[in-house]
Amino acid sequence: MDVGFRSEYTTFKVLEDNDSDDYLLFERRFEVYHILNPTRRVNMYISGETYFIYHEERYYSDEFDSDGLDATIRYDRADLTRSKYGVNLKFRVFVPFGDKIGVNAYIGAGPRIRDIEFSNLVNPRETDYYDDYHDGWWSSNYQNEGIDVGFNFALGIKFFYRIN
Repeated sequence: MDVGFRSEYTTFKVLEDNDSDDYLLFERRFEVYHILNPTRRVNMYISGETYFIYHEERYYSDEFDSDGLDATIRYDRADLTRSKYGVNLKFRVFVPFGDKIGVNAYIGAGPRIRDIEFSNLVNPRETDYYDDYHDGWWSSNYQNEGIDVGFNFALGIKFFYRIN
């Protein structure tokens, strides 16, 4: 089981415009492994993972697509609440570089449900204007309010050190 906690004091945001504050994120992941070849030096295995993510943040001078109004809402300030949960099936491999160190690489996918809600809006207004910034190569995942069912893709690498 993995548990994570992040806040604006523990997170370094480089790629965002930093027009936000009061960042808080809590994450819980539970994973079960099944090793396919336990007697070999390189262990391949599959795993099933469930996860839950809870995220709060305050944004300034932006916009979102409202689920209830079917319109784009611009605001001076808004509080975002996001929850995301799902299941991933992963293929993983432990590759040792020696007796004590190595790498654990994985790839996987599965269904996910994401719920985004904006609240405590300051100066909300409907607009026909759409900012082209959101069509660029780096757009926010948090532009659409409401529940979204979709696909989650997982890819990662972890280095390990064996203590015993």
